Amino acid sequence: RECMKEDLSTLKAKDLLIPSNATAAESTDVVMHHGMGIIPSVLTPYTTTKLREFVMKRNAELTDAEAIPLDGENERWSFGIGATEDPIVPVALREIASHPILRPTLENLMGKDPAVVEITAITSAFGAEDQGWHADVKPLGNAARYARTFTHSYSLFTALQDTTGVMGATEVCPGTHYCANELEEVCYDHGFKVAQGHNVWRAGDSLLLNQCAWHRGTEHTDPDAKHRVVFIVTFHSRPRFGIDNRQLPHGTYFHIRWDMWGHTLNDLLDAKRYMPAPLAAIRSAGIWKPRDRHWGW
Repeated sequence: RECMKEDLSTLKAKDLLIPSNATAAESTDVVMHHGMGIIPSVLTPYTTTKLREFVMKRNAELTDAEAIPLDGENERWSFGIGATEDPIVPVALREIASHPILRPTLENLMGKDPAVVEITAITSAFGAEDQGWHADVKPLGNAARYARTFTHSYSLFTALQDTTGVMGATEVCPGTHYCANELEEVCYDHGFKVAQGHNVWRAGDSLLLNQCAWHRGTEHTDPDAKHRVVFIVTFHSRPRFGIDNRQLPHGTYFHIRWDMWGHTLNDLLDAKRYMPAPLAAIRSAGIWKPRDRHWGW
């Protein structure tokens, strides 16, 4: 539909919080209503710390060929992550895939064993500027307008340190996942940061975001604060050949290493077994997969 400010579902970050004792149905309702929800403690403190150390080390070594281009790329870095390129990565992926609230919520939203189409990290340092307001997939090619043609897709943003608003916390515009018009002005006036006011986006907590919902990364204005690092995994309804003929939504390119193509949520439970080289490359090429696995995109 065409939306105005009255169509926003909330102006308060606390309304996006999903309690740690929520059922899958309750969590799904929050995400369906707002187009997003904040799920606590998706990653453990140890995993969060070690994964952040890995990302910061890779940032220092990043080549131009590996770097993913970003809106507002000054003092921002991003790169695709291999599921087994560091010992902590499969641990983090397993915690995501086995989380008692997140996993059933993902499957309620996208069907059993959704496909994995992105494994990345984004880092913002002091001096990073506001990004433009955007939806990752665009109205002329997404499920909001053409639900029978394009798949549903959700990104999971996990903070790898406690994040305040001045560190560049993600800014969101809840309710816009149902909208098919341009919303820069509405979101500029009424959007808000996940770390709103004196609140903090806690390390290990995750924002699950419908890719049709409008959002942006914000400026990092605290010279004494840490770099803000976010671990991102994106999921789509997986292809079911001959049953579900929907295609990937348009308007974005999916930031995933070529050797990570073709995998699903179940593979994240044991990435060391199902996503190592050279098996991952063979599967990504569509040549072979284990019998008990599904094809992803």
